[in-house]
This record gives sequence, C-alpha cells and structure tokens, in this order.
Amino acid sequence: MDNNNCFRYSFRSHISFDIMNYFIITIVGILYLLNLFCFKNYSDNTFINNYLNDLLVMCFILPYSNLLLKLYKKKKIRIDKFFQIISFSLLCGLFWEFVTPLYYKKSVTDFVDIIMYIASGLIYYIIISIIKQNKIFFKNILNLNKLFNSIYLMKRW
Repeated sequence: MDNNNCFRYSFRSHISFDIMNYFIITIVGILYLLNLFCFKNYSDNTFINNYLNDLLVMCFILPYSNLLLKLYKKKKIRIDKFFQIISFSLLCGLFWEFVTPLYYKKSVTDFVDIIMYIASGLIYYIIISIIKQNKIFFKNILNLNKLFNSIYLMKRW
C-alpha cells in the first residue's frame, strides 16, 4: 500500500467517524427536544421528568468532544475506547454533581444522575461499537461518505 492509498483510507475512516458523531448528535438532539416539549408535558413518569436528559447528555457531549478534538491537527485523538468513555463520563458526572452546586445554587447533588451519566457513556460506546462493526449498514443509512470523498477528490484537481 503506497502513501497515497494509506492517506485516502485514513481520510475515509476519519470522515466516517465524524459523520457517525454528527448523526448521534442529531438523534440525541431530537430526543432531547421531544422530551422537553412533548414527553415531560404529557407524563408524570419520574424517569422522563428527572433522568431522561441525564441519560442523553453524554451521548451528546462525547461526540461533540470528538468533533472538537478533531481540530487538534498534530495528533489523532479520539474518545472511543471503553475506558476513555466511562472515565470521561464519570469525571463529568462528578464535576456536575459535586462542583457545580458550589457555584450554581439551583443545582443539587443526585447520585442517580452520576449513574445516568455513566449509562449514557455506555450507550455511546455500544452505538459506536455497533456502527464500527456494521459499517455497511451505516453507509447505507447516510451514504454521505461517497459525497465527501468526491468533494475531496474534486479539491485535489
């Protein structure tokens, strides 16, 4: 494999990971808006009213963080390994539940929220694992990989 093919493979892999993260952010955003404007208004369920957003938050923060990390050009950094995802989720949960109440008076500490953040990170890990194993399925859903590759090839001319 020459350097050009190696670069092209890396470029395609990088775009697929980015598209996957945009896709996850979009779905989680839709679920959040549905919860905010529909589910909470018509349900007295404790889980929906208190914990669903906590279950969604890391599925938004992790792909967003991965897209921000893409801006760091010197090294390819991703949060995509099990230990990285769970650690990041735990650290965010500990910060939001123990540090945030110190400066934001409306915030309270809830241990169930920390479990929801970790569960949300686990859901993100499961989603990216399934998508990585079933790349053909993911490409058929979005089929944007070909579009980005053709744009890249047009730029090279």
